[in-house]
Amino acid sequence: MRIGIFTDTFMPQINGVATSIEIFRKELISLGHTVYVFAPKVNGYRDSSNNVYRFSSIPFVFQREYRIIFPYSIMFHKLHLLKLDIIHSQTPFALGLLGLYLAGRTRTPLVYTHHTLLNEYVHYISLNQRILREIERRWTRNYCNHCTLVLVPSPKTKDLLKDYGVNKEITVVPTGIDLESFDNNIGYGVRERYGLGKETKLLLYVGRLGKEKNLEFLLRSFRVVLREIRDVYLMIVGDGPERRNLHVLSKALGIDKNIAFCGYLPRNEVIQYYKAADLFVFSSMTETEGLSVLEAMAAGTPAVAINAMGISDLFKDEKGVILCQFDVRAFSSAICEMLLCDTLRHKKAKDAQEKVEEISSRKMTKALLECYTKAKNKCIGDY
Repeated sequence: MRIGIFTDTFMPQINGVATSIEIFRKELISLGHTVYVFAPKVNGYRDSSNNVYRFSSIPFVFQREYRIIFPYSIMFHKLHLLKLDIIHSQTPFALGLLGLYLAGRTRTPLVYTHHTLLNEYVHYISLNQRILREIERRWTRNYCNHCTLVLVPSPKTKDLLKDYGVNKEITVVPTGIDLESFDNNIGYGVRERYGLGKETKLLLYVGRLGKEKNLEFLLRSFRVVLREIRDVYLMIVGDGPERRNLHVLSKALGIDKNIAFCGYLPRNEVIQYYKAADLFVFSSMTETEGLSVLEAMAAGTPAVAINAMGISDLFKDEKGVILCQFDVRAFSSAICEMLLCDTLRHKKAKDAQEKVEEISSRKMTKALLECYTKAKNKCIGDY
C-alpha cells in the first residue's frame, strides 16, 4: 500500500503521538509498504527519509512546544500524484484538514486516529473554558463523521467519541511496543550519574510536564513515600510548561533533594532510565493509552498508576501494574508495597514483560493493516 500520514506533531517533537507514528511507520515500511508523512517544518531539523513532506509552521503562542501549521506548500497541487491508497490522519486540525480535503478530492479512504483527549488541554488557551470544550466536542464529532473509519487506542476513548455523537465505525487499535529496541539496551550508568547506590529505590516518571499529567499529585504522593522509605529517589524525564512550578513545589514540600528533573532525553537514553528504575509511577488521568507505562514494562519495570481512562482499559487485568484510585494515601501505599516487597515487584516485572508481548508493534501493525483494508472496502462500497 501507499500510505499518507497527516500529522500536526512529529519528530523532533517528543510526545506520545509522534512516538506512535514513528513506531507504526517503521513497521509498515519493514512489511513492504510505502509511507509518506506530512508534518510541520521545524527549523534546523533534517529528516533521514525523503518521504517526509514538511509544511511551514510557527510555535503556538499559548504552548510553544506545539506548532501552528500552514497546510500549503509549493507541492500542494501535486499531492494527488502520489496516488495514495490510504490517508491516515492523526489530527482533526491543520494537516488533518488537508488530509480530509485530499481524501475527498481523490476519493481515497480516510482513516483517523483520535490520540488525545483534547478537552483536557483547553486550559492552555485563555478563553472561556466551557465554550472551548463545547467547540472541541463539536469539531471532533464533525471531523470523525467525515472519515471512512475512526481508530482509538482504548475502549473508553471509543465510548467518549460515541458520547460526542460520532456515528462512523470506531475500532480500537493500541500503539504497539517496539520490543527489539529494548533488547540490547541496559540501564548501567544511570544511578552512577546521580550518585545513587544499588540499594537506593529508584522511581521513574517519563512524559510531558503539563497540568493534565497530574504531577502535583505525584509529588505529594512521593513526599508520603519518603516518610516510609528514606532511601528512595524520583527521576522525572521530560519537559513542559509545568517544570518550573514543579521545581518550586518540590522545594516547598521538602523533597527536592530526592528528585531529579532530567528534561527531554534521546530515546536510547530513556530506555536506559526505564531499565535502571525499580518502579514506574504514573499519575495522569487523561491518557487514551499510556504509552510510557508500556515502555517501562518492555524494560521489565512494573508500574503503579491511577485507575483512569485508557490505563484502566489496558491494564484491567493488573498484569505488571497496581492500579489505584485518585487518592494520595492509596497511591503512596501502593508504591511502598511494591518497593518493600521484592517478591511482589519481581512477579509484577515478569507479568509486565508478558503483557507487552500481547501488544507488540508487529501485532498492532497487522491489526492496523486490517483496518486499512476494511476502509478501502468501505470506500469502494460507497462509490
